[in-house]
Amino acid sequence: MKTPLVPAEKDLRWELVRNVLGISKQREVRNIVSKFRIKPLDRTIMVLKIVITSMFFEVDITFVISELPAKASLREFTGVYNVPDAKAVYRLLSGFTVEQFMDMVLRIVNTVCGKRKSGKIMIIGDTTNLAVNINWFKKKSTKTNLKDEDYKWAYSKSKGYYIGMKLAFAMEDSSLKPLAFLVFPGGPRDPKIFDEIVTELMRRKILRKCDYLVLDKGFYAYRHYIEGLTEYGIVPLIFPLINFKLEKVSDHIQLHFDFFNDNLSCVKEKIRHLESILAEFKYYILNWKQLKPKRSLIEAVFKVIKGTSSLGKLHRFTLASVTKIASLGVVLAAISISLGFGDKESLQKLAE
Repeated sequence: MKTPLVPAEKDLRWELVRNVLGISKQREVRNIVSKFRIKPLDRTIMVLKIVITSMFFEVDITFVISELPAKASLREFTGVYNVPDAKAVYRLLSGFTVEQFMDMVLRIVNTVCGKRKSGKIMIIGDTTNLAVNINWFKKKSTKTNLKDEDYKWAYSKSKGYYIGMKLAFAMEDSSLKPLAFLVFPGGPRDPKIFDEIVTELMRRKILRKCDYLVLDKGFYAYRHYIEGLTEYGIVPLIFPLINFKLEKVSDHIQLHFDFFNDNLSCVKEKIRHLESILAEFKYYILNWKQLKPKRSLIEAVFKVIKGTSSLGKLHRFTLASVTKIASLGVVLAAISISLGFGDKESLQKLAE
């Protein structure tokens, strides 16, 4: 039996929901939403409120819709008075493309948490597995059966075998502000998606030349160090394995002919840039253990995202729907952090 949704004063979860729903009153946020769903704006915001409430309390959208007409306190709390039916909610959500929804969400995050800082920054990235709610004991699911599905068979050390997808996430080190995320079909190994993650971060101008990118050992590969330095112009701080040899990186850095196509002054500048990031890389990679506390913070943020977006119990089965719900999870995490949950201990309490 599901617990009725009754707003409670001095309850941390309800207070957090109140603050999250409250951002819909901000002019900047309403302007952002209106750019993607001009008519009717209030109806779009109302639907987003219903979805966010369902995510926070890990219940179906239909349950929230059934609770609203029966409880005046819930309608007053959420500001949803004209309650739509479930079909209208899903229809409105499906009207967004994935790119539109992600763009809208990240703009809202920038409004709430502030834009990316100028100059070089340290970006922390990680991935987590997303298991879909399929009973494979009842219905046999083979690789062939799942060939045309967005969810696939995968394996992780913590979960063992599962059917699902993978979420890649990046945040700013100093503020813990969520910067970007990607959802991949199945559970591809981290080294296989390194290039795609870095390319997407640079395309969105989230990761820029000279920035630091901190990743765990799952992304470990010598070519990623070399490509990060020479092709992307970043400082790739991937935690090394025991047998790591710095010489294998520095000795295998080779510059392509295109590197020298510019005039002499530009070439000299590019060489100075490479020497600078290489020196920084050598320092941090030899002292990588000092970055472990920073990297552990992203695990706490992941727990918050999963706890507030129902990604721990995934009842969605397409890449588009999972990406949209993960988008809202990122917004909820960003708002939570902006409200003062910015250290590991408070984030863990919030996740619990």
